[in-house]
Amino acid sequence: MASSVSLEYLNSVLEKDTIYKGQFADDTALETAYLTASLADFAYVDSTSSFWYWNAGLDTPAWADQNITDTDYLSLSPAAQSMVPYIIVPSI
Repeated sequence: MASSVSLEYLNSVLEKDTIYKGQFADDTALETAYLTASLADFAYVDSTSSFWYWNAGLDTPAWADQNITDTDYLSLSPAAQSMVPYIIVPSI
């Protein structure tokens, strides 16, 4: 059974990591704050309730919605979690 972790807890832990860019109201706010980013940079977007990551592999690099909520991510097996790019969740 996966642990239940609040988004507030994730933010407090992830804020210590320089690749975590923070929590934003929507994708426009994220894109305004970070017009560009580096490989592995990621953020949380409230309007989609999901993590977004900087996709440097696109012809025009951009922020991409991972389409997975924090709750859904935490419910995945460790093997499945490893298939989700750029999400870092601390051990509890």
